[in-house]
Amino acid sequence: MSAAEGSFPLIRLPVLILHGTADKVTRPSGSQFFYDTTGSIDKTLKLYEGHFHDLLNDFDRELVMDDIKSWLNARLPAV
Repeated sequence: MSAAEGSFPLIRLPVLILHGTADKVTRPSGSQFFYDTTGSIDKTLKLYEGHFHDLLNDFDRELVMDDIKSWLNARLPAV
């Protein structure tokens, strides 16, 4: 286990993890591991079936952006 992986349980802030299942750069299992081991009680893992590494420059980028906005809006106070 790397030093970074060992510190995952110390993370207590809200966490949003997004990953494309067709990513050829990093494996979705790494994101799953981070989700499983982070210490945050407010954590979300969103896997996008068939999407690649750069989700904001991939097809359905609007869907990804909407998911990010919804996640943030659910955690930010209304102004």
